[in-house]
Amino acid sequence: MKIFVNRIEELKKLKANQKGSGGLIVIYGRRRVGKTRLIAKWFEESNCKNTAYSQAVEGSLQLQLEQIFEDLKDSLDLVVAPKTWGEFFSILRKSDAPWMICLDEFQYLVQACPSLPSMLQKFIDHQIPKNCLFIISGSSQSMMHRLVTDSSEPLYDRSIFTINLKPMSYRHFCEYMSLNPQKIDSFYLFSLVGGLPRYWKALDQFGILDPVAAADQLYFDAGSLLEDEADRILKDEGTIGNVARSILECIGRGSHRISEIAGRLQQPATNFSRPIKFLVDLGIIIKETPFGVSVRDSKRTLYRLSDPVLEFWYSTYSPFRVRWKMYSSQDKQSALHLHASRVMERVIRDSTPGAQRYWESQFEWDCVFNSTASSIVIREIKLSKLTAHEKRALEKSIKDQFKASELSAKFTLKAVEVFDVHDCLDFLAKL
Repeated sequence: MKIFVNRIEELKKLKANQKGSGGLIVIYGRRRVGKTRLIAKWFEESNCKNTAYSQAVEGSLQLQLEQIFEDLKDSLDLVVAPKTWGEFFSILRKSDAPWMICLDEFQYLVQACPSLPSMLQKFIDHQIPKNCLFIISGSSQSMMHRLVTDSSEPLYDRSIFTINLKPMSYRHFCEYMSLNPQKIDSFYLFSLVGGLPRYWKALDQFGILDPVAAADQLYFDAGSLLEDEADRILKDEGTIGNVARSILECIGRGSHRISEIAGRLQQPATNFSRPIKFLVDLGIIIKETPFGVSVRDSKRTLYRLSDPVLEFWYSTYSPFRVRWKMYSSQDKQSALHLHASRVMERVIRDSTPGAQRYWESQFEWDCVFNSTASSIVIREIKLSKLTAHEKRALEKSIKDQFKASELSAKFTLKAVEVFDVHDCLDFLAKL
């Protein structure tokens, strides 16, 4: 098995909560982010003799309980299969020895039995044996987040510890794949799979380190792993309508304003305010305003896809899937370079505290952040080789743009930093 990378802080906190008197733990995050592997690693390193894990199936209540019984019976010495959730909790309540139980993909269980959170609340409040941990995990970030943060939900304030598991970094990807983080092909590969360990595992199993060949096998080959991934993510979040798909297709193809999306779909802009807000709340798309501009300024707002996999799926895979096999290797390389350039901008910006993009009608800067309260640094990011002369020319152009910009009335310009491909990779390698 490949090495287990990162998740040091998450494991430390899970182990710390295991030392208490027991209760409910909630773990959630988007599909493929590594929830199951984290739980398995925690169970492996725990000193609890009775650990059990079950992944819920989509189906009827009876089918789900049968599956849970089959998954848990050997670890917990269960004899009688429960017919209801009430019977299931009664069996757990009678246990003499401490246990740790995880029910994964909890959203499927709630879909089949909407009253389950209420029954679980009662069990956690009054019936769970001492020193036992009941863990629920799920890929529906919206539902899992709501279960523990909405004061109207039965499980509100019942969790002793909650983790929203996030994608991992480029450095951890390179560590897992045994790649040199300062090689451009390493970043091209990362741009195809993002910070999601399940995709890393697939890439490692393919044994393909050529980025174009990896794109072919991950996305474009018949029956590929990521062929239907976008729809699976939407399904996890309960978003399966054509409106959401159409919005994401438009954003992927370059329409970043509500007015542009509405124009492309030939509908009034007011039709899209609510579904776009919903996609933002889910974390599927990101709402951006320029650095120094109020988030309430809707006229300056742009919308972008949230992670590298969705970015590639909607901006490259979906538009080109039919024609891709007819493209030359050079054409494919150019498409991948364009995608990786966008990902690199976002990764560096997200790694810089307080950084945002900035744009006006005639220009755009990749990364702007405060040096002091009244001064800023502008960082331009290029995923290509630049000579010293080209860097100086670009720096001068940005300084001239700043003098004519709206920001010049609010801030002084401390510095302009021009990153070429080597600077970008050096920056990421040090994170």
